[in-house]
Amino acid sequence: SVPSRVMEENMLELLYLVENRSLLKSIVTGSFSTSTKKQVHCTRWELPEILGNDRNLNMNQQKAVYLAMHNAVTLIQGPPGTGKTVTGVHIAWWLALENVSKTNENVKNQLYYCAPSNEAVDLVAKMLLNLVKSRNGKLRLLRVYGSATERRKYPGLSIFKRYASSGIAVMQKPESEDLRSIALHHRIRNEKNKDEIARKDATKIVDFETKFVKYQSKEVEPLQPEANKYMELVRNAEQREIEASDVVLCTCIQAGNRRLKKSREHSTVVRTSIVDEAGQCTEPETIVAIIGAVNKIVLIGDHRQLQPVVQNSQVGDVLRKSMFERLSPKAMMLTEQYRMHEDLCLFPSEMFYGGKLETSAEVKKRQGSKNLMWLSCWGHLNRGSTKPYCFIDVRGSVETNSVAADNKGGEESKANLEEADLVISIVQSLVFTYKISQTQIRILTPYTADRKSG
Repeated sequence: SVPSRVMEENMLELLYLVENRSLLKSIVTGSFSTSTKKQVHCTRWELPEILGNDRNLNMNQQKAVYLAMHNAVTLIQGPPGTGKTVTGVHIAWWLALENVSKTNENVKNQLYYCAPSNEAVDLVAKMLLNLVKSRNGKLRLLRVYGSATERRKYPGLSIFKRYASSGIAVMQKPESEDLRSIALHHRIRNEKNKDEIARKDATKIVDFETKFVKYQSKEVEPLQPEANKYMELVRNAEQREIEASDVVLCTCIQAGNRRLKKSREHSTVVRTSIVDEAGQCTEPETIVAIIGAVNKIVLIGDHRQLQPVVQNSQVGDVLRKSMFERLSPKAMMLTEQYRMHEDLCLFPSEMFYGGKLETSAEVKKRQGSKNLMWLSCWGHLNRGSTKPYCFIDVRGSVETNSVAADNKGGEESKANLEEADLVISIVQSLVFTYKISQTQIRILTPYTADRKSG
C-alpha cells in the first residue's frame, strides 16, 4: 500500500540521517534536553482571533509556547479540554513568522504541521487560514491531501484504465471546501491566479482534463505524448506551489510523499516540524513527519488518550507505543481544562494525570445550581446522587449486523437494542419532563449499527 511504501522509503532515509543530523538523532534516541523556566509571564504571543476576546493563554500554555520558541525539541502533553490544538496553532504561527524572517533568495524556509488524520489537519488549517485573513498576513499556507482525495475531485488520467491507480483503494472523507483556496490540487487549477505563469499552466491543465472527459465518452485513450505533457504540467505546477509556501499542512504519511521530498531535495528547507495528536501516531508515522526538520521539532499529544490504531497483530505490541509515549517523561503538561464539569474532571485527573488536572474558573462559573436540577431525573438510577455523571449497567444482548458506514463500504458493526431503548427513554425524559433543549444533548456510540438502531 502507499502508506507502507512511504514508511519504508523514509526508514531507509532515517538510517542515514540519524547519524548525520543531530536534531533527528537527539529525538530518535531521546538524548535531547529542554531548557525551561518555572514560570513564564508573556502575553505577547496571544492571538485573540483564536482565543476569543474573553480568554488569555493560561500560564502553562504560555510556557508551552515559550519552550517551543526556545528549544530544538519540545513535547507538550494536552489532556482533554486543555487547549493543546489552540496552543499548537499559536506555536505554528510564531515559528512560521520566524522562519519567514530568516528566508533568503536561495533557500525557502518552511514549517510542516502534521497529524495522523485529515480531520485533525483540517482543523488547524482553518484556524491558521482565519488568522492569515484577519491579520492580512503574508504567510502562504498550503494544504496537501493524498492522491485518492485529489483524484476524487480531479480524476485526470485515472479515468482511463491504463492510468488507473493500482493497489488497495482507501476511502477517505471528502476534503474541506473551506480550505479550497489553499488546497494544492485546487491551486494548480486556479485560472484566476495572480501569477501569470501559474495562471497559464492552470488553464492548460483544465483544458487537458476537459479533453480527457471527451475522450472517455468516445472510448478513446489519449496518446502517450499528450499524457506525458499533462503529467509534466501537473508536476511543475505542484512544485511551484510547494516551493512558494511557508506552511505545509498534511497528514504524517503525506509529509513523506515524493512531491514534498523532491521540494526538500532542491529548494526548500523544513526548519520546523510540528506533529499534532502525536500520541495517536505510530513511531514510523512520526518519523515520516519530522524527518525533514533541521531546526525545531514539536510533538503535541496525549499518550493517556487514544493509542495508535494498529490492525496487524504481529507488530501491534511494538507499534502501539508512540514516539510521544516513549519520550513522555520529557513532556510538559497543560493542566487547566476548559471542557468538563469539575466533578467529571476528578476521575481522569486522579486516574491518569496524577491529580494535576484542574478545572478553569470560567467553567466553574457556568456550573450554577440550575444546571444541576435535571440530574434528579436519574432518581433511582443514580441513587439520589447529584453528581453530573451516572454509570448504568445494561445486560442486553449484542447483535452483529452488516451496515453501510459513513464514507465507507459495508462493514460489520454491533448494536445493543436494550441499551438503545434506555438511551431513548432518558433523552425523552430530559426533553419532555425537564425541558432540556435537544441541541444541548449529545449521544455518542462507537458503533454505526448502534447509532442507526436508535
